[in-house]
Amino acid sequence: MRKSLFTISMILITHTVFSQPQIELQTVATGFSSPVAIRNAGDERLFIVERGGIIKILHADGTITTFMNIDPRVGSGGSEQGLLGLAFHPDYASNGYFYVNYTNNSGNTRISRFSVDAANPNLGNSLSEFMILSITQPFSNHNGGDIAFGPDGYLYIPTGDGGSGDDPGNRAQDITSQKLGKVLRIDVDAASPYAIPAGNPFVGISGDDEIWAYGLRNPWRFSFDRLTGDMWIGDVGQNDWEEIDFQPASSAGGENYGWRCYEGDEEYITSLCDLDDPFVFPIFTYDHSFASGGFALSGGYVYRGSEFPGMYGYYIMCDYVTGNFWTIIPDGVGGWNTEFISGLQSDISSFGEATDGEIYACNLSNGNIYHVIDENCGPVWGVDVTGITATTATISWENVGSPTYKVQYKKTGMPWTTISTTGTSVSLTGLTASSNYSFSIKNKCAGVPTLYTETGAFTTSALKQTGAQSKNDIPQFISNNGDNDFILQAKGDNIDILIRTINGNIITQKMMQDNEQLDISDLSAGMYIVEFVQNGTVLNTQKIIIAE
Repeated sequence: MRKSLFTISMILITHTVFSQPQIELQTVATGFSSPVAIRNAGDERLFIVERGGIIKILHADGTITTFMNIDPRVGSGGSEQGLLGLAFHPDYASNGYFYVNYTNNSGNTRISRFSVDAANPNLGNSLSEFMILSITQPFSNHNGGDIAFGPDGYLYIPTGDGGSGDDPGNRAQDITSQKLGKVLRIDVDAASPYAIPAGNPFVGISGDDEIWAYGLRNPWRFSFDRLTGDMWIGDVGQNDWEEIDFQPASSAGGENYGWRCYEGDEEYITSLCDLDDPFVFPIFTYDHSFASGGFALSGGYVYRGSEFPGMYGYYIMCDYVTGNFWTIIPDGVGGWNTEFISGLQSDISSFGEATDGEIYACNLSNGNIYHVIDENCGPVWGVDVTGITATTATISWENVGSPTYKVQYKKTGMPWTTISTTGTSVSLTGLTASSNYSFSIKNKCAGVPTLYTETGAFTTSALKQTGAQSKNDIPQFISNNGDNDFILQAKGDNIDILIRTINGNIITQKMMQDNEQLDISDLSAGMYIVEFVQNGTVLNTQKIIIAE
């Protein structure tokens, strides 16, 4: 039975329609210990929260440093306890304040403010702790743990129902002197330790003033859409259902999301419930199964980055146990479209958003950090250079669904050479030995006005010479009076000549002797690469220009 008197009005965002994104995870860092949250401080750094009590920084160059260690204060003996949440103040660049949510050594939730080190932006001052709020936890599980500043500048704190099973204290439905099973909203700027925003729904009436919404079991990760301001809550279920709850930015608060009267859409324990109350039901649920659902939801983010236009506007989430992923997006008529991705990656404890809107995920078990990508189309990745010799190299990359790729390469101080391909690798020939080369791979996705570009570099090997061959012994072509005739100059005979296009295709091959003239009257005007080979060894390469 489902009853709702609560109508949600939605502002639909118009965006370019792309094909359904193909979600994949690209590993960007390893070596973290039980990571549970990823945050940014308004710059290119990613802050990784480890459950044991340490916050680390993943820098843009891939290095990892410790930002702050409060391990001695953190109680993490229970599987759902520890340092669980991090939020940077909206004015962090000016005031250096950041906030954490952790369970202390007594097992109770503590929300505290810290300050960045005055002399080092990559260090948090562990001695600067200022407690904002403390909540007694009756059991070790269902601690929630996430925190975030909303678009309004207030600090939002989702809390679990206190633990055990079936919410034995009915705490999620109790709005008087009970902060568990809620979303709290406080103002950390107007007073110390905090003030109550005047717009909170229970100000001046029965109910705790801090409460913004209620009826939650264990909200494991929530987020705000950085474009619309809408709130998305992932609430972990009890016996049968996991759910995603949605609150539009226009909400005045006060939503009752139903637990324990309902689990998902279904009636659960109703003895103390008035089923005519205006419950707000989830926009998405999935069942407890390996085939189509899972057993412990990890809430995610709406993608608002620019690298993967096919993901734009999609909410991305997963199940911790099964590794199943889902995407959710408005259907344009007041409902939602969802897409199921089977068994992508288990043990994903949390998602996070970089300052540029890119989404990252962390793996609690193996300590990996992943970039959430769309393999349908985006910038190339997995670039590798193999087969490097004195005159050759192969550049390869992962297929990202682009119809064509453009590879440009050059030796230092020389002009670019361009190769277009529909494949995912190019073989370069006619390179110069012992030389530094730069390259770029460019591609374009449908509906995106600009090209993506990935760059790299490599150095060719030294030229292999036979016997007592010196630099003056290296065979080469000498232009005959400046026209299109060339004469072979070599210390010896029987030189195998291979003439290639700049794409590496062989168009002429012949054996030549010293001082023999090369007949190339049938070649079109342009640039060509000549390889001089003797007994299977490349002795030299040379570019020649055929004039009009």
